[in-house]
Amino acid sequence: MSFFWFFVGDYWIIDLGKDYKHAVIGHPKRTYLWILGRTKEMDAAVYEGTLSRLQDEQYDTSKLIRTGVDMKLKEYFESREGKGIFSSANSDGMVTSAIYSKPHVFDDGTIALVMRKRLTYENLKTNPYASYMFIEEGHGYKGIRLFLKKIKEDTDSELIDKMKRQYLTPQEDKAKGPKFLMHFRVDTILPLIGEGDTGIEIK
Repeated sequence: MSFFWFFVGDYWIIDLGKDYKHAVIGHPKRTYLWILGRTKEMDAAVYEGTLSRLQDEQYDTSKLIRTGVDMKLKEYFESREGKGIFSSANSDGMVTSAIYSKPHVFDDGTIALVMRKRLTYENLKTNPYASYMFIEEGHGYKGIRLFLKKIKEDTDSELIDKMKRQYLTPQEDKAKGPKFLMHFRVDTILPLIGEGDTGIEIK
């Protein structure tokens, strides 16, 4: 394959695959970039070769987000930015929600979040079930919902330090009280809105 530089409106078609199986669309100022395919998955070697040529043409491929292909939950969170909302309820069914950052995802598909002794933490003592909604940055409503069950808690200081809020000074962090690492099993993954397959595998 070779690059073809012909102009279409404010965008360029800069790469065409064999038999037109894929096309790459870019903006002249290299501010936008899309790789469009006829099938759900693109051959890995073809994809990597396309990225290499785009990098040679000074496109920033690090910001590309693959969609429509199966990925692991860990890969999803590593490639997305956004905000999380964690919801829990106590044994009487009283619900609370709180803003949380992205979870840490382990290789076995379990996740962990850092919590302090607040209402969410207390709820999980009597009811291990919870949900986590992740809203991706950008226009529209994109993201996922995780349905969880708490499996354990610990005080892994090394991992907690990696996950703590960076804007707090050590004194401010200490004043807020001890932190706990809460581990969860992911039972179900659903889209942010509606039902259907997210294309995301737990592990």
